[in-house]
Amino acid sequence: MKEWSRAERYRKIEDVPMEEYEALLHSVKKAKWRQKFHVQPVSGLLNDPNGLIQKGDTYHIFFQWFPLGAVHGLKYWYHVSSKNLIEFKYEGPANIPDTAWDSHGAYSGSAFFHEEEMHIFYTGNHRSKDWERTPYQIHGVFNEITGVVEEKQSIIEGPHTGYTEHYRDPKVWSHGNDFYMIVGAQTVGQRGCVVLYHSKDLKEWCFHAEIKTGLDDFGYMWECPDMFNLDGHNVLLFSPQGIANTVDYLNVYQSGYIVGQFDYESAVMDHDTFHLIDYGYDFYAPQTFENSSGERILIGWMGLPETGYPSDEDEWAHCLTIPRKISIENGRLIQEPIPQLMEYRKKHKSRREGSKIIDLPEVYDLEVKIMTTDDFTLCLLDSGDESFEIAYSSDRSEIEIRRRFNHEVDCRYPEYRSTVLEEPIHHLRAIVDVSSVELFINYGKYVFTSRVFSEASTHDISVHNISLDNVNIYELEVG
Repeated sequence: MKEWSRAERYRKIEDVPMEEYEALLHSVKKAKWRQKFHVQPVSGLLNDPNGLIQKGDTYHIFFQWFPLGAVHGLKYWYHVSSKNLIEFKYEGPANIPDTAWDSHGAYSGSAFFHEEEMHIFYTGNHRSKDWERTPYQIHGVFNEITGVVEEKQSIIEGPHTGYTEHYRDPKVWSHGNDFYMIVGAQTVGQRGCVVLYHSKDLKEWCFHAEIKTGLDDFGYMWECPDMFNLDGHNVLLFSPQGIANTVDYLNVYQSGYIVGQFDYESAVMDHDTFHLIDYGYDFYAPQTFENSSGERILIGWMGLPETGYPSDEDEWAHCLTIPRKISIENGRLIQEPIPQLMEYRKKHKSRREGSKIIDLPEVYDLEVKIMTTDDFTLCLLDSGDESFEIAYSSDRSEIEIRRRFNHEVDCRYPEYRSTVLEEPIHHLRAIVDVSSVELFINYGKYVFTSRVFSEASTHDISVHNISLDNVNIYELEVG
């Protein structure tokens, strides 16, 4: 991997010669490990999903994007649209860092539909000549004709008193007659939190309070907050940084949520314990929105900061998860692949050889009905010396995954990821794309999201203590 200078990281795509960028696009299009049905960057690096919204019959998804390589640099928002959240049209750069407020990047934010307009709220990253940062919360309007965010105005300059420059990722919604905004923040005492603003008109915003939770010492920064009501429960979703790495928190940074009741006047969140929303190797910065049917849909970044991936060498990195419909059950969020994915299933005539399934499609949807109460092992992408292993321990009631591939992800604690189940396992579903596995246990009560990088010519499924009669494989024909 090349070493990127600051000047290279903050080079604008508008300043890049057309032939240079077209060569990059062509190279990335032919690169290894490109996904078939996940949103991925046309070049460079993708990270947080932003501005998720449905208008009419069209879904709009934006994501953080550095176009020129697999590193973090000058961030744009890239725009994709869809009619069903399975097949996507790549529209192009939509939020251009073109003001003094976002001179060094259009950072994460959200979209809100009001009075027939798509309002965009995001953090502008501004750096001085001495490289001192000032975060601006910016309001703009997405113009569907030009395809870009226009009418930008700074609505909050810098952090509120008592907070540091780490003050970003606004999420906006309405409640009663007012509009509310939460922003991820860090106190001057290096404590992560979320702050609340309110407005009458989306233009003038007043600081209301720091949201009071029972998580008093829970990392040094809370990124990408999201708050919503689901079946009468208030949910605060966020990505805390700086939690001590333990057996429960093996990733460099985490993503999770608390459920309870939120009082808007006092800004007190009365809640239960913090739950991880995903137990896999590669998941961060999820965002949700409500579709026209009233369903809450979640999309996450299938990747992590400060982590190296094999695709980096080809100047592209990361993808988004498949959209997931979320519900709540006994205070826990349930995530399942959106039902539209079922329409792309095609029964595949793979062959059985002993305890293996061979002649598999490249991308597929796997479902297993678990009939045993004993330990079992299921290996996906099994080439003999490589595999993605899923193991269940009945004594510990624990699911554990291990990825064993010659092309490794440069992450902390690479050995395994696991969680203890509150009930016996009875159902397993895996969505497998070219370089990812999304695993849903017990119809989405436990989810593991992971990238995988294999160049093996064969990818079998092998099982131990599972009847192949209970394994169903469907090829996914998307696009």
